[in-house]
Parts: sequence; structure tokens; C-alpha cells
Amino acid sequence: MIAALALPSEPDTVKEPEQKKFRRVFFTYNMQDNPQPPSEPLTQYHAFLANRFARFAFPISDSLPFIDVPIGRVITESGHTQDYLRGLADTGGCCTMAWKPYMLRLKEKFPQYVEEHTVLKERQFEDIKIGGIQGGVYITDVMTLFLPFTTDGENHRIMFGLTDDLPINVLYGLPFLLQAQITLDMDAQTARSRLLGASFKLTLRSPKRLDITTIDHKTGPSNVYVTSEDQEANQE
Repeated sequence: MIAALALPSEPDTVKEPEQKKFRRVFFTYNMQDNPQPPSEPLTQYHAFLANRFARFAFPISDSLPFIDVPIGRVITESGHTQDYLRGLADTGGCCTMAWKPYMLRLKEKFPQYVEEHTVLKERQFEDIKIGGIQGGVYITDVMTLFLPFTTDGENHRIMFGLTDDLPINVLYGLPFLLQAQITLDMDAQTARSRLLGASFKLTLRSPKRLDITTIDHKTGPSNVYVTSEDQEANQE
């Protein structure tokens, strides 16, 4: 047995038959054959053509509900609010936020609407991280605005967390919607606040960030604060 193991093995002189080579080209949508490069030998092609996918009938809206919330301390004699702040009514939003450059411009032009502006780190507070928006954003400032609704002679207020990374200008989150007891009526295009005893205009709009230059102000008997691309208010 030991002698048998010590014997050298014969060289493997049996060659496997060469297999024909094939090049497989997978086409998807673009079904034009590529010309054979002249430097390569002619080879056989197998084309596997993928079928186009059909569109499934699934309802998707590119518009979301935006509400016009009045800001300031007073309401005009006609009963219409002088100024408003348009924002997305987001029942999935964990807090009320706004795009920081937009709100700083608001404070600069209309300081009478702002009760307080706090830069968190200047007051030894850490920035607040909010997840779920573009992978997470940080609130660096908090700004409180007056609302033209009072209880016992004192104005109500609304607090915004300011961030540089919000993809829209203003977002009214669940805390505000719950505290103000707001009900969204999509059919009537109205948002009703039971706490404030008021109704706000509701419109379906594409969620996007508008430039800070959309803040406009018209002097005269009807002051209008515009926060959208349309110029309906300026036509009054």
C-alpha cells in the first residue's frame, strides 16, 4: 500500500474538448444591435429583450394642504386679517417649523409680529434634531409670533423651530394643529380652529420652498403679507 502511494502519478494527457464561446448581450428597452468590432472575431449573439413595465393605476397627489394662518396682534375692522403666514398643514409633522432665512427676513421687515427670537446656542441650549426630513434636520433657532386672537385680553402666540434645511417655507405640525383644535375640511377648502373660533383658507399646493423675495407688503388701507407665488392678494 505504501509502495502504491509512492508511485508517481501519470501526467494527465487527456484534454477536454474546447467549448464554443458565446457572448450574451442583454438589451433593456434599447433594442438596437451594436455593430461587431472589426478587431474581434465573429461571435454568436443571444439577445434577451426585457418587456416594458406597465403603469399601475394608483392614486398619488402632487399637492398637499396648505393653510393661511393670520399673524399679528389685531384684525381689521372688516373682520379680515391683515397678514397671514401660509404653511403646510402636516398631521405627520412632529413640530411646527420654518425655513430659517425666510423667517429672518420676516423678522427684518415686520418686527412687530415677533415676540421673541432665541438662538439656542447663544442661550446655552443644544440644537434640536428632527428626524424624518431629508435624513434629519437641526433646529438652531426658535421664533415666537403673535396671533390676532385673544383670551382675557392677551394675544395667543405660535412658536416656530427654525432650520436651514427645511424643503418648504413653513410647516404647521401636529402640536399646533392639536392645541388650536384645527379640523381640515378638504371639500370646503377650510381649516377650522375650535380654540380660536376662526376659519383659515385651505388650498392644495405643490410642496416646495419659495424664495424669500416672495415676502411682499403693500401699504394702504389693506396691508397684505404675501407668501406664495400667486398675486391674488396684491390685486385687492
